[in-house]
Amino acid sequence: MFKKKVDPLDVETEFLMKLAGVITQSAHSVAQNWTRAAVIFNQVVSSEGALTGAVVCPFIVADGQRFQGKWLPDEHGQEMMRVVEEWQKSMIELGDRKYTAWTALFFGVTNEGGQYSFTSINEYDPSYGKWRISDNEEVNWWAFHEGFRDAPER
Repeated sequence: MFKKKVDPLDVETEFLMKLAGVITQSAHSVAQNWTRAAVIFNQVVSSEGALTGAVVCPFIVADGQRFQGKWLPDEHGQEMMRVVEEWQKSMIELGDRKYTAWTALFFGVTNEGGQYSFTSINEYDPSYGKWRISDNEEVNWWAFHEGFRDAPER
């Protein structure tokens, strides 16, 4: 029996949809009137180059207020990490030489009256590029708006 070659784009799409589901479910679990939710991921890699986890910075905008960090329920954060780890492992296991594991990811979901759209932007630079999570909340909010390609709310 011949084994069908798996398209890396199909794998990536599958995991992006899983991630969209987790973020959407997370946002609904904490706020009914949320309009945007996003997570920035920074991969953590060992000195040998093995993926060991990720640092995350979650955002949500609900009822005209913005929240960063602690709003994300622990079980949803754990599920997101599981999805990301499984995604990266699956892509690496495909052995597609054209695939390079991303180092950072912006993933955002927009909710317009129950109609959802998502934005996903990968970064491959070891320094995480513009998706580098900062200790400065305003820097992280700048990245949030950059991901959604809009100006920060004033």
